[in-house]
Amino acid sequence: MRGSTHLFSGLAAFSLLGMNLPGLGLAALGALLPDIDQPGSMISRKVTGVPFGRIGRGLVGITILGVWHQTRLSLLLPVGITFVALAFLPHRGITHSLLGLVLAWLAVKGLGWPEAPFLTGYGIHLAEDLLTPSGIPLLYPWQERMRVPLVETGGILDRVLGLAAMAIFLIAAWKYVPVLLH
Repeated sequence: MRGSTHLFSGLAAFSLLGMNLPGLGLAALGALLPDIDQPGSMISRKVTGVPFGRIGRGLVGITILGVWHQTRLSLLLPVGITFVALAFLPHRGITHSLLGLVLAWLAVKGLGWPEAPFLTGYGIHLAEDLLTPSGIPLLYPWQERMRVPLVETGGILDRVLGLAAMAIFLIAAWKYVPVLLH
């Protein structure tokens, strides 16, 4: 699925459960995070902004770990380890599995962030990629990919799902505009 489909699907799902800005941010993060192992993905290009693909990620990770070693700022350790790991992880590997979901959930929980919006976004992402011909290794480290090949990434159904999710999100968000402005 395209990054925009994942993004709006995560936002739509969370907006149907309730609406708050921090929650929307976490739902968006969860919806995009599984693709962080793909250098060309929306989250890699727009959020991390790290150039030079896997090599750049490894170098950034080592740099962050060096800063953590000097400062002991707790957030830097998992971020540094994540960037180093991303230099070696294949796309649609651990990040597209239940194990990846649990590890990401533990990180969110450890940071003290609200878990439900993040898990909503992440779960929606996995469900959507399960619908593609490539499938996902849901039970990683078992490498067998599970799939229900209904949606081609970038195809018409992917685009329709993305537009429908955007419409659902915008309709749900509209009724919260007065609440969010106060």
